[in-house]
Amino acid sequence: MDDSRIKNISSLLTAFFDHETVRQGKRYADVFGGWTRIAGDRLAAHSRIVEIERNFLIVEAEHPGWIQLLQLRQSELLASVQRRFPELSLRGIVFRLSHEEAKEASISAHGAEAESKEQEVRSSGVESEAQAGEESAGGRDFLGDTLPEGEFKASIERLKAAVDERARTGRR
Repeated sequence: MDDSRIKNISSLLTAFFDHETVRQGKRYADVFGGWTRIAGDRLAAHSRIVEIERNFLIVEAEHPGWIQLLQLRQSELLASVQRRFPELSLRGIVFRLSHEEAKEASISAHGAEAESKEQEVRSSGVESEAQAGEESAGGRDFLGDTLPEGEFKASIERLKAAVDERARTGRR
């Protein structure tokens, strides 16, 4: 089915943009698409280039642990990008936590527990302490709700109880 009216995307882009803009766009696509070759399969599976801003490559990772591993190889990664794409004149790499990944991880880690508690509250018709605390704290969660079970969480809860007791009795 050869229809002379159908054109490929490359010819359409070339028609709308000058040749230099198309060439530069392809180069940026090479940078973003080449992250696996630069960082390796393991690191690239948990991170991605999100932006090039003011001569810095901005890379997001899905967990702070991956950021640490990337930082260990930062000089090597920067040298590799600079070698492959010298026209970018990159001065450094900035690593940050991916907001989407962090949000999804938090939801999956705490979602089932929170949903179960919410169902209990709905069925009982009684407001939970967590909801009352969120309203008084401007919608913020109490830090202890996000910590893993264990000694540290218990210490935080004891500290909170002591602060509440002092506030109730007016002691400093």
